[in-house]
Amino acid sequence: PTSAELLDNCWKTLKLNYIQGTKNRAYTEEEDAFLLCMMHRHGFGSNERIRLEIRRAWQFRFDWYFKSRSSQEIQKRCEAIVKMVEKEVEEYRAQEAKDEAAQQAKELA
Repeated sequence: PTSAELLDNCWKTLKLNYIQGTKNRAYTEEEDAFLLCMMHRHGFGSNERIRLEIRRAWQFRFDWYFKSRSSQEIQKRCEAIVKMVEKEVEEYRAQEAKDEAAQQAKELA
């Protein structure tokens, strides 16, 4: 499969680790994952393109709340998702560095 095909289907199985204050009742995990994949496809800040993708997506055909969001509201949610993902990556790298330091300490002992 091409990267475009993978991107079309990845949001269905993507799991997000929500930090306190980012889980908004108005948006579901599926919608957040879709927004993240569309940001990857169209670029951060391409709110109007993402808004059009939401309106075209058959998965959200009955989700009037999500389909009716403005570009500014989509941008605000995208910023929250990016902050959440950045924090998760930061935590992962810190844990990775800690594990690597422990491994080196074992080898020296």
